[in-house]
Amino acid sequence: SSKTGNETNLVLTVPTGGWAAGSSVIVTVHHAENSLSVSVNDSAGNVYANDVGNQPGCPSPITGSNTNIIFSSHNITALSAGSTITLEWRTQINTLASPGARAAGAANFTGLATTGTKDKIGQACGSSAAAASQTVTTIQADELLIGAIGVVGPSGDTFTVGSTYTLINRAGTAGGPATGNRTTNAEYRIVSATGAYNATGTLGTSRDWGALIATYKAASAPTTTVGDGTSPSNKTVSPNDTNKAVDAFSLATNTGTDTATALAVTFTGSAVADVAASGVKLYRDNGSVLNEWDATDTLVSTTSFVGSIAAFSGLSVAVNTTATQYLITY
Repeated sequence: SSKTGNETNLVLTVPTGGWAAGSSVIVTVHHAENSLSVSVNDSAGNVYANDVGNQPGCPSPITGSNTNIIFSSHNITALSAGSTITLEWRTQINTLASPGARAAGAANFTGLATTGTKDKIGQACGSSAAAASQTVTTIQADELLIGAIGVVGPSGDTFTVGSTYTLINRAGTAGGPATGNRTTNAEYRIVSATGAYNATGTLGTSRDWGALIATYKAASAPTTTVGDGTSPSNKTVSPNDTNKAVDAFSLATNTGTDTATALAVTFTGSAVADVAASGVKLYRDNGSVLNEWDATDTLVSTTSFVGSIAAFSGLSVAVNTTATQYLITY
């Protein structure tokens, strides 16, 4: 979503499909007036942080507020299609600013850490056709890199993203002298190794520019732990028994959700050949008769012993941070 205009506020609209709870929103903005401050809010009440900014062209001396900025909000409350993100400009005495050349864009990303998301930031500015931010070194292998190239120039100028980057959006004003316009060019890159990175882009016309980079940490992959359940009180299986619970275990993740796709049961008793022809069953213990099988328990899968191993495969058992007990029955 992006928007430009000579307006007091810019209102961006969330597209069809909406943006899911727990995801992240990145907003890039470029405006003309360094005497103004800009804030970001949305219709769901999410909080946006000003992550990094600068003033294109490296004016000397640099005074006032940054005009080229990356904002972010993480672990958001869901934004349905048609929800709004509003950018508001205010003066130094906190009154609404008069209209001016302003451009902004917003994008949604999933899979980022929900807390402590921002890792590194960097900025640089200049006047040329080749724009490049400061180089930063990430601390985690899996990260999202956001580049924002703010240009003192019209949206009609061409822009080529940096090597290995993908364009997110472009937004800019047009009309009048070129230097009276502002354009923001947002790009992203996903990396899987720690290293030194910057954000780059090539302008079709040499202009004053400001280049920003902000890196954000991906969420850690969940680890599923098999825990000791509360074992059935009597694990002796009689010849005519069916669904006799012989063992219990629990599954839980350390964070987020996971899926268990396979499980192996090792027979450690005697006379494995005497296990009923119905084989070995895996049940979720629903707790009506805790730690023992009963008719309310949910059958997950059935298999048979091959030698001393009964292998359950093709499972799709959802696992989360709440430990769930399962039973093995003969």
